[in-house]
Amino acid sequence: MKIEVYNNNVIKAYKKLNKKLHEDGMYKKLKEKQFYKPPSLKRREKHELAVLRLKKIELKRQQIFEKKEKQIIRNSKANKQSNTSKPRNSRQNFS
Repeated sequence: MKIEVYNNNVIKAYKKLNKKLHEDGMYKKLKEKQFYKPPSLKRREKHELAVLRLKKIELKRQQIFEKKEKQIIRNSKANKQSNTSKPRNSRQNFS
């Protein structure tokens, strides 16, 4: 990684470096490697993250379903109202 310093502005260059390290996830990696984690704990955490991810996806699906269901109900109510306001002529005169 290379950061250039312009006009002897080291503070700005340091901020850019920090930003790049955060984006790359370097600080997260260092924090994880600070202490030893046994493989069983890594697997458990990985499983917990997967469960959370699935719950989030399921919640989004449920919200989308409820939204569509409400739209269908609104549309059906609107259709009923429009049908009741029109006079019904079941017979047509063709003379």
